[in-house]
Amino acid sequence: MADDAPQKAKRQSSGSRRLRPKPELCRAKSLVGDKVVECLVQPRPVCYYALGFGTILLCKNPERMEIVVRTQAGQQQAQQ
Repeated sequence: MADDAPQKAKRQSSGSRRLRPKPELCRAKSLVGDKVVECLVQPRPVCYYALGFGTILLCKNPERMEIVVRTQAGQQQAQQ
């Protein structure tokens, strides 16, 4: 058990490198309701809530639907 301590500490510290997102910079698109949301931020962020899935980055932020709504509103304003 004591031999596992350095690896456990390494795993915990590597997770801390993922940054908390800045809400004003977040952009996302809903793919399947509120369950599957794609992160649209470019370049791809090193984000605490990001989950790589193939060629896309999924958003697991608890506020992801608010981000989707804000992104859609911004796109509509840009079209006007």
